[in-house]
Formats: sequence, C-alpha cells, structure tokens
Amino acid sequence: MVPGESPTVHGCLRGLPGYGSEREMLMRSTGLGKTELSGRISGLIRQQDYLVLQVETVQPVKWKIRVAIARPDIWQVIKGILKWENMKLVLSTKWKAEPAHPGEF
Repeated sequence: MVPGESPTVHGCLRGLPGYGSEREMLMRSTGLGKTELSGRISGLIRQQDYLVLQVETVQPVKWKIRVAIARPDIWQVIKGILKWENMKLVLSTKWKAEPAHPGEF
C-alpha cells in the first residue's frame, strides 16, 4: 500500500468466509429497464470527505462504476446494516451456500 492511501475493501475482507467466491452482486438501474448487471466490489477508498465504492460489472457489459458516498449516506448504510433483519444475514453461517435470486428488486 502506498503511504497516505486508504486500504481497499479487499484488504479488509480477505479471509472472511465466502469472500473471494465466484458469486457476484446483482445490480439494476431504472435507466436500463429490466437489464440485470452482475459484478463485484473492487475497492472501497476514502477520497477527501467521501468513501468511494468501486464496482466492476462483468455481465452483460464490463463497466467500472464508482459511487462517492457522503457522510449522511455512510450513516444510512451503517444504520441499515445494524437492523436486526440485516444483521442476521451478516452473522449467518451459510456464507458458502448459493444465495437464492432476490426476485424483482
């Protein structure tokens, strides 16, 4: 890592159960209609007052998507993860199981 550079999400997650598996995130956008994208988080870095989430899509197109997350939105993510329904997923022991498709999202 270069001095002054934030560690990427890979450095933070390496070694966790299920991390590095072949499964990919699913994404949709209203601008793409019913098209479903699949991809992986390739990084999470701090850039000034933002956390920049870096995602690389692999199907049906190869894009690099970056989302600059401001402090109020960071808190929204943290609060959302800490809700019991979401924590049950985070704390689940089924990390290696193939997840069911979420359906329409």
